[in-house]
Amino acid sequence: MKNYIWIKFNIILLLLLIKVNCNVDTDEEKIPTGSFVPLSNYCSQFNRTEILLNSKGVKSLDKDQYVVSGFSKMPLPQKLDYYIRFILASKGLCFYEDGNSLIEFDKWNPPLVSALIQNDKNEMENIEGSIRYTRTTLCSYFYDKYIYESEEYKVSRTNLEQHFVCASQCALFYNALYLALHNEQTCALPNVDTMVTPPDDIGTRRNNFQNEIFTFCKKVEETFGNSNCKQLDNIEVTNCGYGSEEMKIEYCKMNPGDECCGYVYTRFQTQIKYRLHKESIVTGVTTACIFIIVGTYFSAKFIKEIKIQESIKKSVINQEKEYQESNKQLLQDAYKQGFNPDKQSFNSNSRNLNTGTLRPRAEPINTLNSYASSSRASNTTSGNTLGRYPPNSFQISQDYLSSEERDISLKRGMIVQLIQKFEGGWVLVKDINTFQQGYAPEYCLGNKLS
Repeated sequence: MKNYIWIKFNIILLLLLIKVNCNVDTDEEKIPTGSFVPLSNYCSQFNRTEILLNSKGVKSLDKDQYVVSGFSKMPLPQKLDYYIRFILASKGLCFYEDGNSLIEFDKWNPPLVSALIQNDKNEMENIEGSIRYTRTTLCSYFYDKYIYESEEYKVSRTNLEQHFVCASQCALFYNALYLALHNEQTCALPNVDTMVTPPDDIGTRRNNFQNEIFTFCKKVEETFGNSNCKQLDNIEVTNCGYGSEEMKIEYCKMNPGDECCGYVYTRFQTQIKYRLHKESIVTGVTTACIFIIVGTYFSAKFIKEIKIQESIKKSVINQEKEYQESNKQLLQDAYKQGFNPDKQSFNSNSRNLNTGTLRPRAEPINTLNSYASSSRASNTTSGNTLGRYPPNSFQISQDYLSSEERDISLKRGMIVQLIQKFEGGWVLVKDINTFQQGYAPEYCLGNKLS
């Protein structure tokens, strides 16, 4: 049994010592220097693919951020996530005095923007548009801008393009962004009293960002077109570009023929690859082998000891059976010889294994030896003085506990005086300190004291 326990213990130890490294769709053991994994809550469509971003490029956003004072202290994944989520405010394009107005662009409710735009006839016309595909476009834009690529590592670009925005989706977002940046009610300038940045600089930033998105959408159209519009593992795409399913339902009531109304979000399983590190395998196997060898040695000793104990126990049980049979026969013989239970008793709690554990209730029978009488005779004839202990004194060698009134409980080391010895292994003794006397088994008596 102990061998099995040791084997199980060492298997568990081996598994604990072997380091298992788990990566998502990656064949690289280490992330290259100057890059990081963009695990994002906002751009979640890219979390299931292996993409690395440039650390230096994302750190450069610290100088182009207008909302959070501690932005530079954020970890790189959270830094980029926050910057994209609140793009209009964090890039310094729109300013909101009320902090509650600082919400994601795709969470505007209703998801509509409008602005007075000069048409071809040089007339101001109110143009409306829907805010759609914000996450898909912005995440594709910034991930494409800060993608990490090197001669040894080119897998990021391939994986990025699998979840890239398609041309029509990018165009819808660009139109909404253009209208939002040209509406001072939805995208206000800072208060005159607190204005630090000149309005011309804000206007320049708006135009620059607007042109960057336009150029990006143009590149998407020329490179991919609309080949990647149906991304069922992108929840924004399955919601027809809106930030919630409720907005999709309202949109599809008005536009039931749109293909996206039939999209159903599918949560694809992430492929996980496991690698065992060679160094930890050697360490784990070596340590486990040492424990197995040591454990086997001690297990053998334990098993040998158990067998010895079992052999002793079996021998004791056999002896007890023999003693029980012998005492049973003696008791039957005592009945035949006139044993009367009213005058004698049998102590079943006695640990004495000698034949017959009979003792009288009161007076001893005539055939028993009396040490007391011999003691008195010797004392009267001898002229010597008494020794340190009374005559016939013995030191108790074994404990004896009894609850019967006529018995005396003995503890090892006590000094008692033998008063009477009876057949059947019982004696009448007296404690020399308390002068209490009673019956006890003869085997409790040790060395006789002079």
